[in-house]
Amino acid sequence: MANKLNKLTLPATILIAILVLGGFYCTTQVIQEHKEYIAKRRMDCYKIYKEERNKWSNVEGNSYNEKKDVCEITYKNPKYNDKICKNKEKEYVDKHIKELKERIKKYGRDTTLNSIPIPAECSKTFTRNF
Repeated sequence: MANKLNKLTLPATILIAILVLGGFYCTTQVIQEHKEYIAKRRMDCYKIYKEERNKWSNVEGNSYNEKKDVCEITYKNPKYNDKICKNKEKEYVDKHIKELKERIKKYGRDTTLNSIPIPAECSKTFTRNF
């Protein structure tokens, strides 16, 4: 019985080693393919950025969002007006707080994402996804 067990131990060990090494190899290939895909997407994003920069004078930057798998191009907002924003900032905050209090009174809690909406003319930049 022990002799049969000794005869099976070496082939079983070899088989397990092959499976483990094969798993590492496959994992390495998948990681390498992912890195190549990300590098390609970043280059594509940069090409889009250059094309947009040639078309528009307000292009400010670019980035590749790996989680969303999108190229984000950032533009300066031509509608941005610093004077309007400074004058209306308190008005927007007060309006949001009033709406927030009304929702809490009506629903017993806040039903929003806890962000104050910013009017278009008060946002210095905007982003488009490609």
